[in-house]
Amino acid sequence: MEHINQINIRPSVTILSALRHLNYKTWFALAEFVDNAIDSFLKNEKELKASEGNNFKLKVQVNINPTESKITVTDNAAGIHQKDFERALKTAEIPPINTGLSEFGMGMKSAACWFSDYWTVKSTALGETVKRTVTFDVQKIVAQKVENLDVSNDLVRENEHGTTIELHKVHNLPQRRAIGKIKEHLTSIYRDFIRQGVLELYFNDELLTFDEPKVLKAPYYKTPESEPIIWRKDIPENFEIREGLKVTKGFVAILETIEAGKSGLAIFRRGRVILGSADEGFKPYEIFGQAGSFKDKRIFGELHVEGFQVSHTKDGFKNDDDMQTFVELVADFLDESPSLLKQAEGYRVRPTDKDYKKSATETVKETVETAKKTLPNPVKQIIAQEKEPEKPEQELSQANQDKSSYETFEIKFNNADWLIDVELSWDTNLTNWIEIGDKFTKKYQDDNPKLYRNVRRIGIRLALRHPFCEKFASTDKTRIAPLLRLAVAIGLSEVIARESGVNNSSFFRNNINKLLTEALSE
Repeated sequence: MEHINQINIRPSVTILSALRHLNYKTWFALAEFVDNAIDSFLKNEKELKASEGNNFKLKVQVNINPTESKITVTDNAAGIHQKDFERALKTAEIPPINTGLSEFGMGMKSAACWFSDYWTVKSTALGETVKRTVTFDVQKIVAQKVENLDVSNDLVRENEHGTTIELHKVHNLPQRRAIGKIKEHLTSIYRDFIRQGVLELYFNDELLTFDEPKVLKAPYYKTPESEPIIWRKDIPENFEIREGLKVTKGFVAILETIEAGKSGLAIFRRGRVILGSADEGFKPYEIFGQAGSFKDKRIFGELHVEGFQVSHTKDGFKNDDDMQTFVELVADFLDESPSLLKQAEGYRVRPTDKDYKKSATETVKETVETAKKTLPNPVKQIIAQEKEPEKPEQELSQANQDKSSYETFEIKFNNADWLIDVELSWDTNLTNWIEIGDKFTKKYQDDNPKLYRNVRRIGIRLALRHPFCEKFASTDKTRIAPLLRLAVAIGLSEVIARESGVNNSSFFRNNINKLLTEALSE
């Protein structure tokens, strides 16, 4: 077997140092090494199984050693053959066959330089008896404009094959708290190869396995007595986006139970996830609606696409217009009867006694602990204060109308016509959680001032920037809605009490504001 003593790495000399500044995430950088191993296996699968037997599996091991600040990635694929060795280690040298996962000639070099300025590649090709080793000292290469790197050649047994990449003095070394997230993303990215039995992926000697989410089986939410449906829609074969672009296979479904990090679409290309791995699921508005909605929390799926162009870091797609068309067509398909989108938003799981017990026990305990610490002083002040006489209905405090949203509705009460404004405000100058009083109804007065001259007006305002709302609702519509409904109930109860002759009906609401502001927002 002919030895290789040197390889020429031009033109990579001038760009190696710049690769450190690529916008990688750790799991996508590590994925570049896994991609190369899978690509080598798939291109040489027949030969590998002829040598090792039909039960041969690709094994890739990723090991992070924080003590030595070192990352090692080892595979048992077909290795880098003599004829490909120089090309494989040149940056931006596109492989002769680039229809697999190694397509740009950038991945291994980009990721290695992103992690480290000093890294080594050791590879033994299937059918060859030489292990070739080459080391990249990036700082030295750039400073001295080195264009040729020495290669060491060591004889090995004939049946050895595979590649090992060692990254030394890693400057993007994952910290302990990030390890779990990296494992989740790598498992998610390569789930299809793992479930097919093509790949055994190890991380620090732990075999990674993908946990398949369970699909909801339930009646359509509008007809709860009807037969249960498995809420999964398989995409029709070769679902065309436009000429040259299609979804080759995939599904979208509803989670059996809401679980953090499980919702969202995973978009595959050439067998691996490009967009939407682990807890970063792809969630276009047309399918998932607003963040925090039931659709957002419940829908998940896998879609394999063909023809889409990816970034060279393989963590996104290039053409936004194509992706928008893709999203819209998939959304239309999912909304066909029975509508998966409507079911995801409208269905409500009926909790069991066990669920209620767990939730109630935890909530009561947390609330009581907060109340014990925060309530004594404001309660003492409320009891000690003199009761104020009932004040006539007043206008609400001034609020920035550019930071408010309101709707008005009409009702008849005690033979009188009422206009009721319900307002949500995010004006930071508001100090009360709820306000009730006379409210502007300019759009009614301006339209027909005589008609609305004798109409009673009431305004109910909830302050979204109040500490209570900021802590427990923020901008989550599903949390704001019940608070607003509670505010409306309190407001109308106060009005009804006043109309029924109850004295000092606002005293109750004033105390609510005081307790929420000074104690229960903790």
